[in-house]
Order: sequence, then structure tokens, then C-alpha cells
Amino acid sequence: MKNTIDGQSVAEEIESGLETDLTPAPKLAIINIGGNKASEVFIEKKIEACKRNGFEADLRQFSEKVGEEKVLEQLEELNNDSSIHGILVQLPLPRHIDNNKVFRTIKAEKDVDGLTPENIGKLLRGDKTIIPCAVSAIMKIINKEDIEVKGKDITIINNSNLIGKPLAMTLTQKNATVTLCNKDTKNLKKYTTNSNIIITATGVSNLLKDGMVSEDSLVIDAGFSFEDGELESESKNISENVRRSPVPGGVGPITVAMTLKNLLKCYRLQN
Repeated sequence: MKNTIDGQSVAEEIESGLETDLTPAPKLAIINIGGNKASEVFIEKKIEACKRNGFEADLRQFSEKVGEEKVLEQLEELNNDSSIHGILVQLPLPRHIDNNKVFRTIKAEKDVDGLTPENIGKLLRGDKTIIPCAVSAIMKIINKEDIEVKGKDITIINNSNLIGKPLAMTLTQKNATVTLCNKDTKNLKKYTTNSNIIITATGVSNLLKDGMVSEDSLVIDAGFSFEDGELESESKNISENVRRSPVPGGVGPITVAMTLKNLLKCYRLQN
């Protein structure tokens, strides 16, 4: 694989620059609903990262059938708990729980994932704010690859509030030309073949096929799925000559490190 991005070493570099000798220690509350395998993997990594950097993590686990009102009540409790500096709601949520209600409830200064209306609004305006962790991770990779995005054609295959939309905002503010696609986009190849950078995060394994990507492109694979208990990437079948981030070991570790960085931002806003 050509010039594979080592996400683990980038994450270690980020973590080495974190301020860790703090009293009280920054504390992250994580809300997880249901038993999504991918979510559980990410949560485990976030808790491990907190522990090795002297931060605290408090996991609040709910069943798949938990009522929306109970979740909102839990968020209000965490909002009012001065010992909690950051709140992270692990996505995706069950269909009966309204994402918008959840993120409207979280206090902006405790919003580790940068998804409250206030923080997203600031991002849209180009103001200083808490940027979604996955978006920061992707931008870190682009910077590490020493790519100037101004004037570049970039295709994002994800239209979520977590990655696609805020990433598109971030890139367009840097004068990139961004096309926002999704897993249901017809003739995806039409958009990917002429792109300088492709970011995919759909959860559909092997979404990108050989011939869909130019060998001069950079592919950032931010999505994965489990098949027979193994992680499957979305770019596994493209040419080995294409620069790309691996799964696992690419975007994931950097996203975890950015979670800690955002927790520190929240901590400072409250102290």
C-alpha cells in the first residue's frame, strides 16, 4: 500500500502534547445506548486514552429500548454536574431518539463532539469553536500529507452531522471545491475519479472499487463495518498505489486523541 498513513503515531504525537497535570482531572461522561459493536470498540479506546493521560471517564450505558425522556434527563443531570467537564453521546442513536433534541440539550461548553447548534453555528460562520473530533482527525491527516486544499476537488461520501456536513464547511472555508455524496449516490464513480481527495465514512464495506479512484488521489477511510467479527474498510479493493489511511489504525486513533483535545477545551471553558 502506497504511503500508508500511520494514525497511531499521529495520535501519540497529539497525546504527547496534551496538558495532563491538572487538578481536578478533566472528566468525560460518555452516554452509550444499545450494543453497537463499532460503538463499543470506540468507547473502549476513548476510556483507555483517558486513563493513560490522567483523565477520568464515566460511562453511562443504556439499553436499546431506553426512552428518549430518560436520556434527556440524564443529559441535564450531567450539564449540572460540575465534576463533569465534557459530555459525549456515542452515535449512532436508536431511531426513536431524536438526535436534534439530544444535541440541543447538551451545554455547548461541555459538547466534546462539537455537535450542539451553537458550536455547529460557529463552525459555519468560521468562528473559533469546538470542532467535531472526526473532522479534526481528517484535517490532521490532510495537513500531515502536506496538502494545500485550496482549489482542490474533494469528494466526501458521508452527509451526516458528525462528519460530512461539518467537514464540508471546514474545507469550503479553506476554498476547496467540495462534493457531498452518500452511500445512495448514483454513479459514485463520476464524482470520485476526478477528485484529489476522497473521504469515505458510510459503514459500507468495500464501497470504493478499483477504477473508481485516481492513483494520484488521497483516500481517507473514516468508516468501517464488522464482517465475521473482523473490521472491514470501505477502500480495501482500490489500487495499492493509492495513498490511503488504513482501517484499523488510520482515522480512528487520531479521532480518539482529538476527543481528549476537545475535552481539554471544554475543561478550560469551565475553569
